[in-house]
Amino acid sequence: WIPQASDHEIESMILFGKDTQAHFRLPTKHEFIVTLVGLVAATILHALSFRYGDAFWQAVTLRLYYLPVIYGAASSGLILGMAAGGLAALAHFAVMQLPMQHGQGNHFTMQIEHHVEIPFLIILGIITGAIRDHEKHERDQKNQISDQFGSYVSAEVRDDILRGNIALGGDEMDVTILFADIRNFTSLSERHTAAEVVTMLNQY
Repeated sequence: WIPQASDHEIESMILFGKDTQAHFRLPTKHEFIVTLVGLVAATILHALSFRYGDAFWQAVTLRLYYLPVIYGAASSGLILGMAAGGLAALAHFAVMQLPMQHGQGNHFTMQIEHHVEIPFLIILGIITGAIRDHEKHERDQKNQISDQFGSYVSAEVRDDILRGNIALGGDEMDVTILFADIRNFTSLSERHTAAEVVTMLNQY
């Protein structure tokens, strides 16, 4: 007996495709707070580097935005990664609008470099979050297949099959098999529906 998908699951597969459904994860409170604190700290340090630092520290603090964006995307997924990237880009843009005392160097080149970072921060959050969501979805699918397959065979056989250790032609080994004969099963099954018979067999 093989379990069948419910009508709702079949309808979802037809409408959206089994592997095309969205698998987004909402961030936890801890992940959101850590990401937000990191963005605030990076923004403050970036602004201070323009006030009191030189070109080197301006370049260093500019890259500090990467840390909370990557953390948010890698720990939570696309939703927090996209939000963190957008907030980092907005904070960076706001800092660049303040009156600054730039360090030594080509001011025009520095402006171009900093403004290129705005779309890059958003893209960084989206890509990292999407990769994280995809990896988690693949891992969940493998675990689900492993759990379902383990309902029909022993854990040792299941693990060997999933690892690819079962040869196509089969393997010879000594095994112990239990055959159980239920008395009057034919007449018993005729008096019950298929679902009732399966329930009794599972209980047995």
